[in-house]
Amino acid sequence: MNLLLDKHVCLCAVSEPSRLDRRLRETSADNQSVVSAATPCEIAIKQASGRLEFLLDLFDRMLIAQAVIEELLLVTQHQAILRQDVPVFGAGSG
Repeated sequence: MNLLLDKHVCLCAVSEPSRLDRRLRETSADNQSVVSAATPCEIAIKQASGRLEFLLDLFDRMLIAQAVIEELLLVTQHQAILRQDVPVFGAGSG
């Protein structure tokens, strides 16, 4: 299974990997983890505007579309994404 990391999981994996839950660390060790090309753009735009909010926005919708089209398991804790019809690996749930 290939994993698509959302911005929060990606930032955590880079800055504080020990904070990722054990299940995710084990799963990602045995599978390919992907970061969308949209993620660095999202981080830069939101950092410049000072808003890393938790609403479902255009970037979240792009991740959902990418996960569906490329048959990736989206790794997220984002409640708005978890309510969507997309296969997810709920990061932080273990």
